[in-house]
Amino acid sequence: MKISKRLKTIASLVPDNTYVVDVGCDHGLLDIYLSLNNHYCIASDISKKCIEKVKENIKKYQVQDKVIPVCTDGITNIEIPENTCLILSGLGTKTIIDIINKCPLDNINSIIIQSNNELDILRFKMMKKFHLEDEISIYDKNIFYVVMKWAKGSITYNDKELYLGSILPIKKESKKYYQFLLEKNQNILSKIPSNHLEKKQLLEKQIKWLEETLKD
Repeated sequence: MKISKRLKTIASLVPDNTYVVDVGCDHGLLDIYLSLNNHYCIASDISKKCIEKVKENIKKYQVQDKVIPVCTDGITNIEIPENTCLILSGLGTKTIIDIINKCPLDNINSIIIQSNNELDILRFKMMKKFHLEDEISIYDKNIFYVVMKWAKGSITYNDKELYLGSILPIKKESKKYYQFLLEKNQNILSKIPSNHLEKKQLLEKQIKWLEETLKD
């Protein structure tokens, strides 16, 4: 079964012998891929059309006994099994944090997140209860993504780590992602009016961090 580089990266971070709860599953391809590799999954999405497609795909790949489709908002009406890996991908940071705040965490041993925005805010919110076990930057279909794996146990990251990540900077493959961020920030900075001092200073600080990281 072929899946995107983004989904394959997420799958690579799922621990062995865990149950998977995938919120915002879209067409369920990640869950089906995982089920073909000895995982049991709950595939959740708020869209009825998506869940109907999940059901079609489940039947196509004959994994009815391993993937349970659920049409719901977040984790509403989902009983989290013991030893669960929660997956939240393709969602915004605000939505992700709202879901985690409503989610009973007792049976969750890891959370894999791929957010579409505000990664520094996401790291700040997550570090109150979790710590990063891994981070991977990838380029897939002309878009950069950052996939994070979190485990229980709070930690404190400084502002630079919140922006760049605590693990990404030590990985050579992150250089292209940081170069993209640097050029993006430089472009934004050039267009900011001089009276927007606070935003300008923040961007200058982030640019400095990126330049330092790219030199290492």
